[in-house]
Amino acid sequence: MKTWRKFAPFLVGFVLSVTISRTADADSHAEYSATMLPQLDPTDSPNKFTYTHANAINNAGIVVGETFDSGFVWSSTDGGALTGFAAALGLTNGLGIADVNDHGAMVGAGCIEFFNCRAFHVDSVGAATLLPTNEDYFGVLATAVNDAGLVVGGVSLGDRFNPSSRAVYWADGALFEIPTAGDVARAAAVNDNGVVVVNQNPAPNTPFAPFRWTVDGGFEALEIPSLEHGSHGTAINNAGTVVGQVFFDVTEPRASYWDDAGALHLLEGIAAEADIFDTAVYALNDEEIMVGWEMTATAERALVWFNGEPHDLQELTVDLPDGIELRQAVGINEAGQIVVAARDTSLAMPQGVTVLLTPSDVSGGGSTGGTSGTTSSGETTSSGEATSSGETTSASAADGSGTSGSSMGSATDSSGTGVNAASGASGCGCDTEPDRPFSTVFLIGALLLLRRRA
Repeated sequence: MKTWRKFAPFLVGFVLSVTISRTADADSHAEYSATMLPQLDPTDSPNKFTYTHANAINNAGIVVGETFDSGFVWSSTDGGALTGFAAALGLTNGLGIADVNDHGAMVGAGCIEFFNCRAFHVDSVGAATLLPTNEDYFGVLATAVNDAGLVVGGVSLGDRFNPSSRAVYWADGALFEIPTAGDVARAAAVNDNGVVVVNQNPAPNTPFAPFRWTVDGGFEALEIPSLEHGSHGTAINNAGTVVGQVFFDVTEPRASYWDDAGALHLLEGIAAEADIFDTAVYALNDEEIMVGWEMTATAERALVWFNGEPHDLQELTVDLPDGIELRQAVGINEAGQIVVAARDTSLAMPQGVTVLLTPSDVSGGGSTGGTSGTTSSGETTSSGEATSSGETTSASAADGSGTSGSSMGSATDSSGTGVNAASGASGCGCDTEPDRPFSTVFLIGALLLLRRRA
């Protein structure tokens, strides 16, 4: 009895040191500095008004998104300038960039006209290509691309005013449908192991449900609380963890994630559960730090979850300019940098802005993993519908000139395309995707045609 008492002070000291160490580790992730991304010149914008809405960030800290009818790219290594991507390939309406990989290759979509929307790919040197399609599809959307070159997305077909949709992927220069049982489906994300998140209705006229899918293994259903109300996956990391949103009824959304076994886990918000109108997780990294948002009657909050615990990013950011409201955390990279869709309320006409949040233990505007060079495309093969070749032009060609008849299929270009992110449709109904960035005008003819209420 006396022996252990002799060592008691040392034991207490050890426990305290471990506790302090763990607290310090947690706090090291809980403080951010803000970088305000610039706006594009609004001279040619409707009503002389401009905004930016981010969609993704890669491990080099490159941010992509949309602004009116132009996609944008931002990098601290380019002097912090915002580069617009408009009118290339003739996609002059609702153009947006959905994803960027660690080689700087990008995917997105835009419309030639309301019912004629096409997916595109931009390689690491700026060459833009329309991804293959076929005559049956009128709304084609690329949502994500992994580091092996596998591009995923969705297409619309059938009645243009009451369309059905299919989840698709591009590989080896061709387009393939992912076989689904229902009449509405879209591939939302893909990880570097080729695991795809597919949101589909299991049977016609039923709500969405999330699945993991691979070419060789087929579908794996993820746990959902009810078949009566929709659930959606928005992103997946390399461990196979999927994040998104579930509904217990039309007015009861919950931010959620699914572990590698497919089990559902619900995430709490900052506000009381009864006060939350909408909430979702939009992205995560391989450390399973998750980001998203919640909306109440009085506020929208950008959230980050550490070990399942929610934190308000507005409160964790030390140097936000006055009037900046952080509303939706839409992407996160492996260094923990978070890109946020925000609102500048200091202006006479408040505008949507993009804010990059960098953790206190990360220096500079980028992070590890910004690899340059080339990779071979993923060797993904499957039966499906091969399609026409793509059309190539320079991303800088404002009039879409300089096209050639080279076959593309971003999955096969030598730049090595890849991203781990997702884009989603807006809405808070029980069978539509959650209010996810990569929306606004870009959804015309694409995502709006991919969503349907049961």
